[in-house]
Amino acid sequence: MATRKPPGKGSLKYPVFVFPSSLNFYLDDPASLKQVVTLYNPYDIGITFKVYANQPAKYKVVDPVGSIKAKCCLDIVVRHTSPSVQSVNVTDKFRVDIVEFGHKELIGRTYLPSTLLPGRPPAEEHEELEQEREGFHSVVQERRGADTRPAREPPGGYGLGQVSQHHCLVVAAALVCIGALLLPTAGETAPSLVPPQLHISSQVKLAFAYGLGLLTMALLRPA
Repeated sequence: MATRKPPGKGSLKYPVFVFPSSLNFYLDDPASLKQVVTLYNPYDIGITFKVYANQPAKYKVVDPVGSIKAKCCLDIVVRHTSPSVQSVNVTDKFRVDIVEFGHKELIGRTYLPSTLLPGRPPAEEHEELEQEREGFHSVVQERRGADTRPAREPPGGYGLGQVSQHHCLVVAAALVCIGALLLPTAGETAPSLVPPQLHISSQVKLAFAYGLGLLTMALLRPA
């Protein structure tokens, strides 16, 4: 949570709030190889962030670059992709940099240690993590000067309205493609109730089919 002074830079004035403060993956628990990290922006300015891994071949960070509106928070997913006995008890690091939205100057930085541990997580770890989360929320609330928690944004830093609107547009475009594919093909001799002006060529249908495939991938893409 504390900021660090990067080489050649002045003191960074904005602490970076990240929960949890460290990541524990477990070799024998596949579910633990996917961790959710919450980035908080308790400030009155929008920020952009970037997450770096010192061992990028071992991890996949979903949405490592994004923006967070003022007084909001955002979840990102970190996956350990190369668990092995050789990597047990080895600690890696993630670096989180933030800049004010629309600017380039670094204003905050923190480090997030990551360790692959043997076996499975202890039964009480989840409860302890939730207790730590409550305490962390209190710290963030003090920084905000408010009694409510930061509003949560979906992955990528977009608001819920923007995500819903985007989803509706993709669905509408997919329905248009399906409708076009159901129209008769130009040149067919079979009788049809559809006016000849609405018959489309096979090349145009092929383009609609390709577009439908892309839209389907967009709809089914995991978060």
